Amino acid sequence: MIDDQHEVMDEDEAVEERVVEKREAFISQVAALTPQLYDNLKEALELGRWPNGERLTDQQKSICMEAIILYDHRHFPEAERTHYIEKRGCKRDAASMDDQEASPLRWK
Repeated sequence: MIDDQHEVMDEDEAVEERVVEKREAFISQVAALTPQLYDNLKEALELGRWPNGERLTDQQKSICMEAIILYDHRHFPEAERTHYIEKRGCKRDAASMDDQEASPLRWK
């Protein structure tokens, strides 16, 4: 019984090690991307197709998005990154909101 538990733990550790190795390989590949390859990935993701017209699979979309975000993080300031959302103008003073009466919306 104990040997079985050790085998399962060894298998889990081996799987985790392979995942870490693949992740590190992915990160090093993204680090080697040229600006032109980055632009090609971005365009393929935007259009949902590779330059040859073939559709991206869901897995390819996910990988492209992850690569684009990682590349952006390494090469662009925060405000220029693909996933950046400007926060300016989104907050309101809570005290001034309390003073206002609720009014129904009227569609014209």
